[in-house]
Amino acid sequence: MNKEEELEKREKAFRANTGEEYYDLALYYDEANDKEPNKYSFRSLYFYFRAGQLGYADGYNGIGTLISSHDGVKNNITRARDYFKQAIEKGSYCAKLNYFLTLNQEEYPTCLKLVVTVTGDKLDSARFSELVGISPTNFWLKGDDTTQYPYSLGRKKTCWQYEFDNLITRDLAPLVDLFKESFGTKVDIISKYIQENDLMMELDVIADINYGIIPSYYMDKEFMSLLVQMNADINFEQEYFEGFVDDYADWLKEQKIDLIENDKLLRAFQDKEVTKFVYDNKKKRMELSFDGYYDSVKGKEINSSCLLIIDEWDEVKNKLDCSIKNEGLSANLAVISNILSISVVEDSVNMVVCTTDGQQYEITFKKEAMWLCLDFY
Repeated sequence: MNKEEELEKREKAFRANTGEEYYDLALYYDEANDKEPNKYSFRSLYFYFRAGQLGYADGYNGIGTLISSHDGVKNNITRARDYFKQAIEKGSYCAKLNYFLTLNQEEYPTCLKLVVTVTGDKLDSARFSELVGISPTNFWLKGDDTTQYPYSLGRKKTCWQYEFDNLITRDLAPLVDLFKESFGTKVDIISKYIQENDLMMELDVIADINYGIIPSYYMDKEFMSLLVQMNADINFEQEYFEGFVDDYADWLKEQKIDLIENDKLLRAFQDKEVTKFVYDNKKKRMELSFDGYYDSVKGKEINSSCLLIIDEWDEVKNKLDCSIKNEGLSANLAVISNILSISVVEDSVNMVVCTTDGQQYEITFKKEAMWLCLDFY
């Protein structure tokens, strides 16, 4: 890290004292961690926190990301989830996906598996097993048929292979410990046999990556020394579960409750006070928080917090002062206090709201732009 550049960025953030500048500073330290792992983790954490304190939603998202899976910081998915909730409440789009990922990371964790393979024309699998005191999980001779390629000329080399069990971990260290326990204590014997018979050892680390938890592949000097002595190469193979993108879309749909027909939405929030209001003028997006709602399906009041989201509005009009130009309304939209009425015209929804400054606005948007989220709070 360039010291002068760091001081310049810190001075800029301190002088501005805004959430956005502190967030940029936190990202700067995050990027520095890629080159010097763990050195700047707590600086990132601190400035993400300052950004969040100053109202920058992605600041809390940054904290959640760090403490959910980052090296150098004690991981705590439960606490990370709480920070993602705070970020969502303040309007962070990225935090929604991260929150969803943490819901699944405990049920479908990332796993690592170590496979040790020794190959060579002079390899005697029985003799090697005797030397290391381990029976192979798989072995074959040069020229053996392969079930995978039945019309091939057969195996090209004799092979001895040992496959460790899958471990629920994102760190390489537990696999390194297994290798040291099983092979490291016999390093001299193994090294001598490999060199005398012109053999090759390979270690394959296979990562089954689920729901965004990327493994850490840090290797200590002792382990690297063992690999050199045994003439061993190490390879990394990552298998990604890409289905979480579709799962996320399905999960979002599950959070939506269709309350538009038959004035169910109005009944759901009639006489309900908006406890928090967040809107993004550029994206034409707003979020209204409530402490409860009326469930018309069950016919009873639900006293749990929820979030009514309009992903994109089409138009906002002042109902009381028609002289105000429409294009300036969204920028001047005051805090919404409650919903007065809702009507549906074909595929559009007209929602009239009252604001804390006594104004009334009619907000028009498409049906599919609105959804109710019950699972974030």
